[in-house]
Amino acid sequence: MAFRSGTVVAFAFLLVPMLALATTLDAEHPTDPAPLEKRAYFQDSYKIFHRKRNAHACIMSIVFIVLFPLGAIAQHLPLKGVRVTSRIHGPIQILGLVMMIGAMGLGIDIAKNDLNFFSPVKAHVVIGLLVTSTIIVVQPAMGILQHRHFKRTGGKSVFSYIHRWTGRVMICLGWINSGLGFQLFGFF
Repeated sequence: MAFRSGTVVAFAFLLVPMLALATTLDAEHPTDPAPLEKRAYFQDSYKIFHRKRNAHACIMSIVFIVLFPLGAIAQHLPLKGVRVTSRIHGPIQILGLVMMIGAMGLGIDIAKNDLNFFSPVKAHVVIGLLVTSTIIVVQPAMGILQHRHFKRTGGKSVFSYIHRWTGRVMICLGWINSGLGFQLFGFF
């Protein structure tokens, strides 16, 4: 019985990519003009630019307005019997970090293709790279070092204060940079 279910699973894993490949090959030679119109819509660089810009703005706003502050506040929740750092604070911050890295990639792509990248109004790009690189490099390192110190001694170390204050400053800079980004594209 196990052999049959394993065979069915293996067949399903082979069938799904083949069907996906078949639909891709079929889409390359469409008979209906509607897919051509849809493809032209997605290949329009102006629309792609706006979609990337909007995705970058939405994701970064969620990260800096919701996730990072929520993760910071979660560290101080009075929950008895719950390891807040490893169960709440860490996962929220890791989710925010992953989303921020993805949005940072979109932002770099936007800045690379934008004609205003070399203009004097590039403070948004500079602050964004400073904030994201600091959060990517410093925050996880300080958080892990503080966690290791806490497990050994049960107290705070200098890493705790660096982690906490760097996080606060980077969140505030992220808020300021959001305003600069919205101003850059005329939302204010």
